[in-house]
Amino acid sequence: MKPPATQWIPELRTLGDSPDARLSFVQGLYRRGEYDRALAEIERLSAGDPANTDAALIRARILYERGDLETAETVAYRAVRDNPHPVNAWLLLALIHGERGHWKEAARAAAEAAAADPESDTALLRLGDALGMLQDFKRAARAYRKALRLNPCNAAARRQQAKLYARAGDTPRALAAMRHAAALNAADPDTRESLGDLYARAGEHERAFHQYRLAADLHPSDNVYLKAGRAAARIGRDMEALTHFRRALSLNPRLAAAHDGLNDLYRRYDAPAAEPEPRA
Repeated sequence: MKPPATQWIPELRTLGDSPDARLSFVQGLYRRGEYDRALAEIERLSAGDPANTDAALIRARILYERGDLETAETVAYRAVRDNPHPVNAWLLLALIHGERGHWKEAARAAAEAAAADPESDTALLRLGDALGMLQDFKRAARAYRKALRLNPCNAAARRQQAKLYARAGDTPRALAAMRHAAALNAADPDTRESLGDLYARAGEHERAFHQYRLAADLHPSDNVYLKAGRAAARIGRDMEALTHFRRALSLNPRLAAAHDGLNDLYRRYDAPAAEPEPRA
């Protein structure tokens, strides 16, 4: 006779060996990033409870995060089929389809999630994102507005709304919305970079430079260093411009725009660029 799981899994001794206890154990493994153990426990749990859609959904999330999108999609659709409340499965499918570039399917999955839970601002956010990728900007804007009515503190929806305003050429409204998004989530590098872009568009290069520096501190990239260099050069902070162009080139030595920025600075001071920055 097989011994109870509590004898060979110490963490279960305090939880018991019921399906709910085992599911809680699996959820803890998933949250801690112990994916191999979580998958092994899901196999054991599913053997005794094949209809456990919560365990199947955790498996699909792990597969998604590991990049096995095709299998994750199959498992998530199975969870939708077997679950009477499939909101989370539809939300995951929206992510999976988006990652695969299947934006029509992503929009459908997000719409299904929103229909299953009309109070889900996350479902409306993902619907707006998918519709935006399909160039259906009017419906995307409507989805973001609905998401923000449900949750005014949804920073991602506020950021995406700002990008739609910017696309429409309404820079003042875009700036107001993006500043709001930055206040809601100060640690998001995409929001900081986008706010810098809007300030640059408005000719406020000092503020643009500040936002690009914040974005680079949060997530260094050649593109954001390039933008910071350009903004610094526009406001006469040439040494900082030089530093940021060089940082861009340290990440991408073939970035022609950063080479051009450096050469412009050299010419400004009649300093020969006898030793050009390498483009290897």
